Amino acid sequence: MRIFAALILFLPIITHSEAANPSLSRDDVLKMLEGNRGRINDEHVAIFCRDKSLTSLDLTIFRNSRITVDCLDHVVTLKKLKSLNLSNLKLGSIATFEKLKALPALEELILKNTENFNGKGPELLRSLRRLDISRERGKFGDTGFANLKGLDKLTHLNANQSRNWHGNKGMSYKGIKNLEHMTNLKSLALYGIFALKDEDYNKLFSKLTKLEYLEIGFNWPLKGTDLNLPNGLVSLDMRESWNLLDDSLVRMDKSNLNSLNLYDCHSLTDKTLISLKGLKTIKHLDVTGARALTDRGVQGLAGCDNLTHLSVSDSDDITDAGLARLGHMTQMKELNLWHLIGINGSGLSSLKNMNDIEVLTLSDCFGLTDEGLKHIKGKAKLKELYLDSCAKITDKGLANLSSLSNLTDLTLTACELISKDGLQHLRGLKALQYLNLAGCTGLSSADVRALRRALPNCEIVL
Repeated sequence: MRIFAALILFLPIITHSEAANPSLSRDDVLKMLEGNRGRINDEHVAIFCRDKSLTSLDLTIFRNSRITVDCLDHVVTLKKLKSLNLSNLKLGSIATFEKLKALPALEELILKNTENFNGKGPELLRSLRRLDISRERGKFGDTGFANLKGLDKLTHLNANQSRNWHGNKGMSYKGIKNLEHMTNLKSLALYGIFALKDEDYNKLFSKLTKLEYLEIGFNWPLKGTDLNLPNGLVSLDMRESWNLLDDSLVRMDKSNLNSLNLYDCHSLTDKTLISLKGLKTIKHLDVTGARALTDRGVQGLAGCDNLTHLSVSDSDDITDAGLARLGHMTQMKELNLWHLIGINGSGLSSLKNMNDIEVLTLSDCFGLTDEGLKHIKGKAKLKELYLDSCAKITDKGLANLSSLSNLTDLTLTACELISKDGLQHLRGLKALQYLNLAGCTGLSSADVRALRRALPNCEIVL
C-alpha cells in the first residue's frame, strides 16, 4: 500500500484543460490509469485518437474511469477505424450507436459485458461484419436478439451468455429466430441458451449454411438425439452440455473438423472418439470429464496423426494400455491427462515420438510413479509440467526432470515424498520461472531458500 500511494503522489496530475495539450502522450494517460482512474475523463481519450491512421482501437483500458458517451466524439474522427472494443464500459446506450454511424469503415465492434446494452443500436451500423455482444452478467432476452434484426452482413456473431441460469432464463427460439436472416455468418456463439432444443437448432442451421465455427455449449438439458449439426464445420464447441449423447457427434460431417471441445460433456462414450478414427484434419480435441471413456475410445483415435492439443482427462477407465496407443500423434504440443487414476505412467512411452510437446498435465494422477516419469526425460521443448498431487513421486523421480532445459512452469503441489535431495535435480533448470511446492511436507523453508539462491529468476511457492 505504501508503494502504491507513493506512485499516486508522483504521477502527473492532468486536468481537463491539459488533456488537449499536444505535449501529453499516451504514456502519460497510461500512468494515470495505473494510479487514479477517477481523474480520467473524455478528453483523455482524445490523446489516443491523435493518430488518424489508426484502424483498431481498444478503449477497455478506460474501464472504471469517468469517460462517457461523449468520448466517442473523438473516436469518430478516426475515419479509417475498422475495429473498436468498448467492452466493460458504460457505453451501451442508443446514443453510442448514433455516434458510431460516423465511422464508415467500422467492421468489428466488441461489446463484451458492456453496460446499458440491451441489443438495440448495432442495427444502425450496417457495415458491421463482426459483432461481440457476449456477457457474463445481466439479462439480454429475446427482445435483445430481436433488436439485431437487419445485420445481414455479419460474418461473425458472439452472443455467448453467462453461466447464470436465472440470467439466461428469458431466451428462447422466439429471439434466436431473428438470426435466421444472417445467412453470411461463418462464426456463431450461443453459449448458455439452455431453452434451445434439437428442432430449434435444426431450423436455425438450415438457414445458416455457411457456418464454420459454432459454439452452443452449456445447454445442459440438450441430448442431441435428433440434432443435425451443420455440414463443413471447422470448429465445434459444445462444452458443459452435461446430458449430450453421442448421436449428433457420430452423425455429423467431420470432413473439415479442426477443433472439437466437449469439455464436461459427462454423458459421452467411446462412440464419439471412435467416430473420429482416421480424421487427419483434427488438431484440437478436449473430452475432459466424459467419464464413461475407456481405452477403447482412446484407441479409436488411431489415424488422428495431426492432433496438437489433446485432453482425455478425468476418466477412471483410461489406463496405460490406452495411452500407449497415442504414439502416432507426433505433432502433439499440449497433452492433458489430469486425474487419470488408473495409470502408473508406463503408457507415457507414447511420448517417445512427441518431440514437440510443450505442455504436459499429469496432476491428480495418484498412481504415477518415478518409473513413469522416465518417459519425460529429454523432452527439450517441454515448457510446462504439472504434477500436483502425484503422491508417489520421490526424489528419484525428479532426477528425470533435470534435462528439461526449457521448462518454465513446474508444479509439485502436495508431493509429500520429495525432500531437499530431490530439489538438487532442479537447480540446473535455469529457464524455470514458476515452481509450486505447496504441501510438500518433506521440505523446509531453509531448503526452499537454498533453491531460490540457485534459481533467482524463479518464483517459488511453498
